[in-house]
Amino acid sequence: MKNQIVLIENIQDLKIIPESILENKKIITFDLEVNELLKTKKISCQKSDDFISQNERLELFDKMIEWRKWHEKIYESKLEYNGVNLLKTIDDVELGTFFMNILILATKIRNIIKNNNPEKIFLNSEMEELVKLFTNKETEYEIYKKNENKQKNNITVKLNFGRIPLSFKITKTKYFKIKKIIETTSSLLYDLSFNFKNSKNKTIIFLEFNTELFEKLFESMKDYDGDVVLVNRRRPAIWNKKSLEVIRKNKCKILNFEEFLTKNEKLELTKLTELHFKEIQNTLQNSKILDEFFTIKKTSLWNIIKKSLLIKFHEQLYNSLSMINVGNKILRERDVRCLVSLNDIGETEKIFLELHNKHSIILQHGFKEINEQTSRFDKLDYVNFKDFLAVWSNKRKNQLVENFNLKPEKLIVVGSPRHDNYFSTKIKKVNKKNKTILIAPNPMNELNGLIDDNLKIRFNELLKEIISYLGKLDDIKIIVKLHPIQLKHNDEIKSFIQKIDKHIPIYLWTSVKDTINSADIVVVISSEFHATPTMLLESMILQKPVINFVTEKVITQYDYIKNESIFTVSDSDDIDKSLEKIIHDDKFQQKLIHNSNEYLLKNMENCNTASKEFAKILKNF
Repeated sequence: MKNQIVLIENIQDLKIIPESILENKKIITFDLEVNELLKTKKISCQKSDDFISQNERLELFDKMIEWRKWHEKIYESKLEYNGVNLLKTIDDVELGTFFMNILILATKIRNIIKNNNPEKIFLNSEMEELVKLFTNKETEYEIYKKNENKQKNNITVKLNFGRIPLSFKITKTKYFKIKKIIETTSSLLYDLSFNFKNSKNKTIIFLEFNTELFEKLFESMKDYDGDVVLVNRRRPAIWNKKSLEVIRKNKCKILNFEEFLTKNEKLELTKLTELHFKEIQNTLQNSKILDEFFTIKKTSLWNIIKKSLLIKFHEQLYNSLSMINVGNKILRERDVRCLVSLNDIGETEKIFLELHNKHSIILQHGFKEINEQTSRFDKLDYVNFKDFLAVWSNKRKNQLVENFNLKPEKLIVVGSPRHDNYFSTKIKKVNKKNKTILIAPNPMNELNGLIDDNLKIRFNELLKEIISYLGKLDDIKIIVKLHPIQLKHNDEIKSFIQKIDKHIPIYLWTSVKDTINSADIVVVISSEFHATPTMLLESMILQKPVINFVTEKVITQYDYIKNESIFTVSDSDDIDKSLEKIIHDDKFQQKLIHNSNEYLLKNMENCNTASKEFAKILKNF
């Protein structure tokens, strides 16, 4: 009998590959759901994650960091529009995640072929090209064509209907149409649109800000003697009553891209899109440099990568050109003193930072500790950093100077404006018999390359054990707060919890601050050793005892662990005893809160006044 293997990429493959094909063959799965389904049918299979090591994943992460700068390899002036390199406009997180996924998939397949030396392979049509890169001419194939699934560029919309978490997908085209209607209607009713006729010359632009989170900052900018303009391309500036209230009350203006383009300009942009896409297409199709650049172990993945990049450029190029066109108009016609952003890797941020030659500030918005063990992952930050960086503490400033070689004069210590409301709204829970336990699972991110089925299984077992223990206690109410980020693992966590207990309230878009304040104790689950969830810091600010469960045998020693601000427990420890200790030991709870206050003093400047301090700096530009 021939040495035959079946590669099953996802659950859809089981619909196109006959079950009879699975008999007497080695089956290798690329998805946990498939693996578990086959086990229920008592069909033997092996996970593809068994064919890639942790060291290989870390090496691939380094390769992904290198690949993110691919556009620098083939710079040509014809690929620019108004001084912006069009190859650079793709969101770095989206691009990096794509590169990471294909690097891992290619490495798994290479190792599977090498270890099994199959004579015949059964697989779906979408994997065919990649698999054939690593096999010899004698290998036979049986290809099962997937139904043509025109993958639309979807956005997941999440909300809570009472305690029920709802999510649904819409295409980006529909999303932008809805966004346009909401912003246009609100602007007409409340005179919120930024335009040249009724605007001041002096301007500060905020890129992709959640106005509700930064309410105190915009309050502090209310008396600015120029215009405060919101540029929100990815997410709407107005999406609920609170965000509208913040914008109206503080006299902010919203940039509506559609209003800045005439019919003729839109027609011209359509022609330019076709022209620039052809230039990009010709450049990528004929690039020997990129064919050599996108290689692993002397095998080029360029043909596969090229197709996906061209699809992406085809989808987003018109929007990129329109953003460049409008951005250039504003920067040319108005005295924009400063651009303020929360990162330098999104499409909006990259385009405006490329167009603007004056001052810009990136405002730290997430909890981050630098550690020698996790320094590799610091390369994800400050990719296109140009001018100033506003940080939360002097400690953070010193770490960045030492580890990133940043100039001290370019680092401004302001504290965290988004957390001013936290410091002013601490709610001490009144002692009572019933306690509310908030579980906050931190989802795994494909960008770092460490997510695998074995880690997901550990995560699920840990989550199940926590819920099981808490469910046995009569005086405990469980609530869950999921991170609003659009990650596959986040959806999997929600489904998993609902299977355990459908009555547990799961909150998606409710206020993090209000949710933490409603709890007595916070339980965080962290599966990525390099991650420091912001939920930890926010719980400390709100004076909540926190237990952080990690899927590590040897716990990474961050400062908040060393000074015992957070009760950190490995999933290999006694879960029940750990939960019992933090729930019932009042002295231990008070010790954690005391240590948290000490930690915050060293890691947060201008507590409750950061918005005022930052606003003073912005007004002086």
